[in-house]
Amino acid sequence: MTWNTTVTTQTRLTTNAHDLDALARRAPATDDLIQLADWLATNSAVHLSAIERIELAERLITRRRFLIGAGGLLGAATLGACGAGEQEAAPTPASSGYPRTVQHSLGEVRISSRPERIGCITNGADLQTLIGLGVQPVGVGLVDSTPWVEDRIAASVNTYEIPNQVVNIERVATWEPDVLIGPTGGSWLNEESITTFQEIAPTVSVPFSNWRESLRIVSETVGMEMEATRLREETERLMTDLGERLGSRISWRLVILASYADDSIYIMTTESPVNEVLTAAGVPSLYPANTAGDVITPISFEVLPDIEADAILLLSFEGRDGTVYTDQSRLLENDIFQLHPAVQAGRVLNLDPTESLLAYYSTVMTIPLIVEMLAERITELPA
Repeated sequence: MTWNTTVTTQTRLTTNAHDLDALARRAPATDDLIQLADWLATNSAVHLSAIERIELAERLITRRRFLIGAGGLLGAATLGACGAGEQEAAPTPASSGYPRTVQHSLGEVRISSRPERIGCITNGADLQTLIGLGVQPVGVGLVDSTPWVEDRIAASVNTYEIPNQVVNIERVATWEPDVLIGPTGGSWLNEESITTFQEIAPTVSVPFSNWRESLRIVSETVGMEMEATRLREETERLMTDLGERLGSRISWRLVILASYADDSIYIMTTESPVNEVLTAAGVPSLYPANTAGDVITPISFEVLPDIEADAILLLSFEGRDGTVYTDQSRLLENDIFQLHPAVQAGRVLNLDPTESLLAYYSTVMTIPLIVEMLAERITELPA
């Protein structure tokens, strides 16, 4: 079975609070994403794909917490797991815990009051962590195609596509944000560029490949530390439970490759979020990174036969405009690659662009989806 990563629409995956409340009355009383998604698969969401059921389960859980926190609007006894009205987390007094100083990736920032208008510089770890907490931004710049989070951006949010990774500062200023959140590194936030954003609003920087730290920084910024703790514990449990779902395949050593049109090959390393998920589940580590922070690293065709692997996953990347950056056929048609034992055993998976980007991002939204992807796709392969 192919893992369906089609972008959801309002007709497939409801965000209507009334519909979510009605579904909550019938859903099992659990915060277990997998258990709830399995229930959805045989009840009200049989038409949804695996990724859509996980997203709906997340929304039901968030919705339930809001309703309980708002005074038991439905009554805890009648609630299963209810989710997703972004920006509908349990209300907290605006003055609670403010002013405060938040330590972030590029220093610290003073925030005078709980922010109501939060701008996200990109749709990376900044936006994904914010929406993972159930909060909508006032505006966001779109870089990579990330359907798992873009489907959850409210229609009222100001969005624009970022060309060539150049942020439109003037556009960001028009959002009139109380706080800005953005990713560290590259052309985004660094020690020099952050000063420009700070002229608009207090700015916090989150890491690219550390979902726990991003969750801490964003939750402290918006005053949702308790919710962040629940999300962290739930996400860590999902990673651990993956081992049981893989069964005998838990001992497999995986290799994840990307082949580009210029004949270069890259391999995903121990610095990747996929490696964190795998090792938490008891699966052997991925290929060792040459440099700290390198999620993927280049290798040559000649070393392929020497890389131990029970299964091989092939990545594919493309831009928002549809530009294709990778060419899996260059590997699949290569004689050296064909001689690898994993290939001869039929244990090769082609990941589509959405699955590939999931493997690259480390956020509180992507980790549960990576778990689901690995559980479903790896168990497709012959034992």
